[in-house]
Amino acid sequence: MRSQIDLDKVGVYRQMDKVSLGPSVGLAIRPETTIWRIQSGGDHQIERGITVIYLDTLEDCRLLLPPSKAQACAVAIPGQWVTRPITIIDTGGNAGFDSGTGEMEVPGVDVVSGAKLVEVVPANGELISGLSQIELQSPFGVLRLNPNLKQGGWYQQ
Repeated sequence: MRSQIDLDKVGVYRQMDKVSLGPSVGLAIRPETTIWRIQSGGDHQIERGITVIYLDTLEDCRLLLPPSKAQACAVAIPGQWVTRPITIIDTGGNAGFDSGTGEMEVPGVDVVSGAKLVEVVPANGELISGLSQIELQSPFGVLRLNPNLKQGGWYQQ
């Protein structure tokens, strides 16, 4: 996996934006859209600033979310204290509940073979809508997670 922090060599599309934080703070730079394409299975650590994930893998995949709580200190990449919602899109249509057989029941279709497990896991000590992890269970499904900047954790929209 290539580094998501090295902005010059990563190959991750990043669009920065200036947002007004009032007269006392002024304009601040924040990531507007950052697209990351995942085409392999296994564990993937999502860095702060990634906003859209296109998932197209034929293997089981585990997405590890970054901490959602706002950071109060200065960091090397601007806008890290502003966490945007993360949208996960199964563009390959391979996501689904894998009960160990590699098969999934779909309305109108007898059996879909090769459906893969896509787990989304928050950072240590955080929850996603009160759960320790969630799964993307439908082919071509979309999952949108919003951060809770004050208490930490994520919630589904």
